[in-house]
Amino acid sequence: MKLLHAFFAVLHVYSLHTVAHTQSAPALQATNKDFHLILDGSSKKLKIGEHGVYKLKIQALNGFKVSHDTPLSVKLSFSNGLSAETAELNRKNTTDPKSYEPAWSVAFEAQQKGTHVIDASVNFFLCTEKICQKMTTQHKHQVIVE
Repeated sequence: MKLLHAFFAVLHVYSLHTVAHTQSAPALQATNKDFHLILDGSSKKLKIGEHGVYKLKIQALNGFKVSHDTPLSVKLSFSNGLSAETAELNRKNTTDPKSYEPAWSVAFEAQQKGTHVIDASVNFFLCTEKICQKMTTQHKHQVIVE
């Protein structure tokens, strides 16, 4: 009987150890699956002379955070027909500089009819308590001006 109790005790400890190591912990390397770029609220259709807004938010996933202590930049390029005063963004330009999900809101003006593009080049670091990894991504946002 004692042997049977010892066997079940060892089996219980082993099962707890296995469960603890199979739960979803952050990976040792960040990938493009560990974040989303969210553009909710960005203007898609305008008339000539109207002002629109380009909204961008970096949402970290899978236990990662966008670090407060590392460089963070967004470079925007507006195609002919759209104009904006701001094209280079950093943490100081975010809507909340202390957020682990940095977000920006950039006003622009529709100046010419047609289909136009806002190109964003985004550089940031995804971090856990153990690692930080530089991430670079590109995104195109289409705006139709009538």
